[in-house]
Amino acid sequence: MTRLLLLGGLLLLFSGSRAGNPAGAALPENEEIAEITGPTAIGIFPPTTQEERDNDDGGLSEGYAHLAFALQDVQECLKPRPVTLKVKITRSLLVVDGAATHQFAFPDDWGHAVAIVLSAPGRSPVVVYATAGPSSLQELAPQAAWQYFSEPNCKRFDESAPSNQSLHRSPDAPVTRLAFATRAPAACAGELRR
Repeated sequence: MTRLLLLGGLLLLFSGSRAGNPAGAALPENEEIAEITGPTAIGIFPPTTQEERDNDDGGLSEGYAHLAFALQDVQECLKPRPVTLKVKITRSLLVVDGAATHQFAFPDDWGHAVAIVLSAPGRSPVVVYATAGPSSLQELAPQAAWQYFSEPNCKRFDESAPSNQSLHRSPDAPVTRLAFATRAPAACAGELRR
């Protein structure tokens, strides 16, 4: 499953293609739609230009691989509960849960543009932003899954420990926090989830 996710994402990343809008509604540029039918983890990776892909020194493919590993870690810690994994190459995501919609905008800076959205039917989605590049999601995403899905197998660290305070609270980068979805496009500066 992870290999297919990684290969499919790399093909999307390097082909520059993106999924269409099934509802036919007008969407902001590069906005993707994710319909939620069960527990879901959606990896977010920023769109790239052809020039960026042509001049990639491995950072794009490494970043995407770290995102795929983090999604796999979420899937593994939630077993045997089924979870749908998705990857969207976008800066804007519309999560559709029946009649409810939640819109997210993702920052432009590389260190925070990669994220994972956790969602389940009937619940507001939660965004887990990378804090120090995509590899940070390998610890942060399972930790957030522990909180969001109430799954103790996902717990990675004690959040009250002083050494872990920086993982969620960076004074100069508010997008490092977990955010509840809102209808506002700038939901990435949402409230801290505890």
